[in-house]
Amino acid sequence: MMIENRVGKFLLYGIILLNIYFFVPYMYRSYVKMEKLQREQNDIKEKIELAKNKIEDYNRRIDKLEDDFQREKIARDKLQMVKEKEEIYRFINN
Repeated sequence: MMIENRVGKFLLYGIILLNIYFFVPYMYRSYVKMEKLQREQNDIKEKIELAKNKIEDYNRRIDKLEDDFQREKIARDKLQMVKEKEEIYRFINN
């Protein structure tokens, strides 16, 4: 009776150790892989947020271009356009 009890405990501990030996490395690798995927997901979410902010900025710029005053301002400042019979004076600071 005592020997059967010891053999049963030995088998039980052996099975538990084998399970630990075989399954813990797989669980650890899965955990590491999940952490890596979580970091990648967070990076992608940040990139999406940046892209949304850029889209909003471009939409604001487009709205400004639809305004005649803003369109004229850009034409004068960046493209250096003038109205007919208009003279431009530039001041040079020394």
